[in-house]
Amino acid sequence: ERRALTGLRKDGVEFAAEAAISRLEVDGVRVFTVVLRDVSERKRAENEQQFLLKVGAIMASTLEYEQMLQGVGSLLVGEFADCCIADLVVGNGQVARVKVLHCDLAKALVADALQNIKIDRRRPHLASEVFETRQPMLIGDVTPAYLESIAQNSAHLQVLRDLDPKSLMALPLVAHGRLMGVLVLVRTRVTHAYVTADLLLGQELAHRVAWAVENAGLLTNAQRATQARDDVLGIVAHDLRNPLNAILMQVELLQRRGPEAGYDFQKQSQTIRRSAMRMNRLIEDLLDVTRLDAGGLAIEFKRAATHQLVVDVLEAEKAAVSLASLDLVLDLSASPPDVWADRGRLLQVFGNLIGNAVKFTEPGGRVTIGAAPRGLEVLFWVSDTGTGIPAENLPHLFDRFWQARSADRRGAGLGLAIVKGIVEAHGGRIWVQSAPGRGSSFFFTIPKVHSESREQHITEMPSM
Repeated sequence: ERRALTGLRKDGVEFAAEAAISRLEVDGVRVFTVVLRDVSERKRAENEQQFLLKVGAIMASTLEYEQMLQGVGSLLVGEFADCCIADLVVGNGQVARVKVLHCDLAKALVADALQNIKIDRRRPHLASEVFETRQPMLIGDVTPAYLESIAQNSAHLQVLRDLDPKSLMALPLVAHGRLMGVLVLVRTRVTHAYVTADLLLGQELAHRVAWAVENAGLLTNAQRATQARDDVLGIVAHDLRNPLNAILMQVELLQRRGPEAGYDFQKQSQTIRRSAMRMNRLIEDLLDVTRLDAGGLAIEFKRAATHQLVVDVLEAEKAAVSLASLDLVLDLSASPPDVWADRGRLLQVFGNLIGNAVKFTEPGGRVTIGAAPRGLEVLFWVSDTGTGIPAENLPHLFDRFWQARSADRRGAGLGLAIVKGIVEAHGGRIWVQSAPGRGSSFFFTIPKVHSESREQHITEMPSM
């Protein structure tokens, strides 16, 4: 049988050992044979793998770099260091000390002092050499003279002496050739001084931390860009409304002049009005996008008659479809059940889908709208006989600002993204079936009314 043991070397250092004991009977005499094997390297490798697995789990749990550094730092000071110091290169290219952790609660004041002390990065300090060379640094025996050589003033020297480092490692955080910062690990016990084998583990750790910091930075930049975009969209949409309303008011006044104004005048005023209405729709789309991100698009749920809803859609869209020389067909099952929905938002969904169908269907074609019961839902659809959609474009149809043909920018690429948000806010689903030359069919579901006691209420659409 095999048993885990701890051995003791001549120099007094313990090591992990494994003993294999065998028992034999030789001429009636019981003989024991013991083979002792040093397995410290194997144990070390196993422990390092377990440690890196723990680090990976922490990094996978968050994309916020401060939370990640807090979690990794807490693990480090429990298993691999007595003190952990993280200096990162921030957005303006300057170096900032973002985290200092110590395993000894009695050293909390020292950690705070290290966190807040002002460092002149142009002069020597704990991580200065690594920032310059981008190479890891190991000091197995930190001497008082070394502390004095990197102290920038008496207060700094006192903090370093209070930390009382016995050995340290400074590790560059490099991702894609870019220096993200430096991680300094400190041990304050002589019996646990860092050795070369520790540096190998430290470099692997630093590599993973660097990638996590870079990913967190990319996420932060993306969030800032999204927020900036949404702020611009909101401001532009708001500021466009005033002049647009003035245009629409003037057009209404001009059209009141009646037939005596002449055919050309009436035609021109109608063209202005249609253009203004398209601008107004674009503004509403921009505002809806910002509301979707903020979770502030209100949905007013109440009982809506499916039959009347589809008939109203037919009446509202018939003129626009006819103007494009298309037929608008109604495909409605007998007595479809009512739905629990915001009627105005569903009209918006149909308007966007029919508008898309009109854009991509040649004159003489057909647009069909329909509804039919489907289990606990009502299935709605808008089909056309248009150009169809290539298979590689189908996964992107509901992405914001995405358009199938870069040379044909009809619209801002927001309509289908808004449609998807509205449908999902109702608890439904939306999908499309299409192929080039065979037209397109957009389907979506809305829950039907299944209780007479449901009361009207308003909810806010969840963020997309």
